[in-house]
Amino acid sequence: MIDSLKEYLSFAEERGWVLKITDVVERVDIPRLIERLDRKKKIIVFSNVRGYRCGLVANLVPSHHVFSYLLHTDDPYRAFSERSRSVKQRVQSDQGELERIDMDGKDLLEFLPILKHYEGDSAPYITTSIISSEDPRNGIVGRGIHRMEYRGGNRLGVTLLNPPLKDIHDWYR
Repeated sequence: MIDSLKEYLSFAEERGWVLKITDVVERVDIPRLIERLDRKKKIIVFSNVRGYRCGLVANLVPSHHVFSYLLHTDDPYRAFSERSRSVKQRVQSDQGELERIDMDGKDLLEFLPILKHYEGDSAPYITTSIISSEDPRNGIVGRGIHRMEYRGGNRLGVTLLNPPLKDIHDWYR
């Protein structure tokens, strides 16, 4: 079982699914590079983004072939849809504490190379973020995959249009 992004990238690299960009790249150039390199159908790892300690990964599931392989099926879209509906038991992690950075009064763009992908975007976005919230009525954690908009400083915004997060948000209002 793959338990982390690092493990997934090692797994993918063993199968030839990864394209590593080790040259120094500017944050503002990455969206155009992703677009140009997309036809290679590879996970793209930018390991040296100027001004950042962290790298950036794009195209985590770069092709139909990879999606099929990961889900062990010829119809990964149906399988994903079906499997997304099932609820699994929680798994406790013993990996210890994650690195924490106090963001009070700091700017997220100093720490994360958040990209502005398209000319018409109102701001840089984290394009595939997982948002979690506990429903206070029953304790169930709802999750969704959303674009998160950088709103300046240490603020991000997200539009919650679909259940379960929309329902939890509405209950709090």
